[in-house]
Amino acid sequence: MQWTGFISRMALTALSGVIFCATAAICEPFSTHYKWRYMNESPEAIAEASNAIKLHPTDPEAYLKRSQARGDAKKSLHLALSDIRKAIALGGRHSLYFFREACVLDAMEEDEPALIAIDNAGALESHSGQYWNLRSIIFYHMRKNEEALRSADEAVRYDPRNPGYRLFKARALKGQGKLEASLKEIETVLTLEPKNRSALKEKLDLLQRLKQWQMAVPCATLLVSLEKDPIELRFIRQSQANCYSHLKDFPKAAAALKPKD
Repeated sequence: MQWTGFISRMALTALSGVIFCATAAICEPFSTHYKWRYMNESPEAIAEASNAIKLHPTDPEAYLKRSQARGDAKKSLHLALSDIRKAIALGGRHSLYFFREACVLDAMEEDEPALIAIDNAGALESHSGQYWNLRSIIFYHMRKNEEALRSADEAVRYDPRNPGYRLFKARALKGQGKLEASLKEIETVLTLEPKNRSALKEKLDLLQRLKQWQMAVPCATLLVSLEKDPIELRFIRQSQANCYSHLKDFPKAAAALKPKD
């Protein structure tokens, strides 16, 4: 059984560094607004933002903060979207408002509205890797790999050392069937971050597709040592066993499928 490197839409977005929280005043440049991380729901931050809304009910930044505080769990997405759209309706016109709207819509799998939101952000600030990267992600989710690759190229041009940007370029290349080029891009990611699990999973998938079993084995072994999620680990072990089977090392293939002690 070949592990396909599948990652959920939300995890894919988060791992690529496009889910964000505000870290500076609205008047500061775009690059100071973001601490790139996955956003879990924060009840304390929701309460704080809600109190701010009670005191200043027409302050768009308060609604932005509450939208961010709601995180990206499915149960909170509609509330997060309601808050960010309220912020925009109240006059929030900095690009970060539209970036947040695009991220929420993307997590909701509302691709066309997400693309409109990211283009609204781009109208205010298109000269940033974040803009092009999120645009690439949305096109990727829409299975429009040519557009995804063009946007990914722009993102990498702005920040060639950002592993998240290069990771999505690799995925767009794979979507076009350009497996060798995708693998080369993944190797660049791993030069920047040798233990980037998302990149390692993509590498393992690509090596299997290219039938490079000998090279796939150490990649799978490293992933087994790094992966904590039991479901993902099971798929990685199946992939590892698949590689050993193609190399006709059947004892190691059988051992790979045994639960870790």
